[in-house]
Amino acid sequence: MTRTNEKLAEKISKEALIEDTRPQWQIEREEREMEYNNAAHFLLDNQIETLKFVMKTIQDADFMLHESYELNTDEMKAIDTSEWRLRVAFPELYESIHNERMGD
Repeated sequence: MTRTNEKLAEKISKEALIEDTRPQWQIEREEREMEYNNAAHFLLDNQIETLKFVMKTIQDADFMLHESYELNTDEMKAIDTSEWRLRVAFPELYESIHNERMGD
C-alpha cells in the first residue's frame, strides 16, 4: 500500500467514526453527484466539449422561448449542430435512440 493510500484509509476510518447528521436525501444526493462526477472523468475531451455545447444550446433556446416564444436562426442552427455533435461523440447512444424510434 502506498503512503497516499495509507493516508486515505486513515482519513476514511476517522470519518467513519463521525456520525453524519444530515438528512438522508442530502447524503444520497451527494453520493449520486460524486458517482456522476467520477463517471464524467472517463469521457473523452471531445465528448465533454460536445456536452458543454449542447448544454449551452439548450440554455440559449430555453431563454429565447421564455423571452419571445420563438427561436431565431442562430438557436435553430445550434440545435442542428448539437444533434450532429451528439451523434458523432456518442454513436452507440445515438444508434440506440434511432432504433427505439424505428420500433415505435
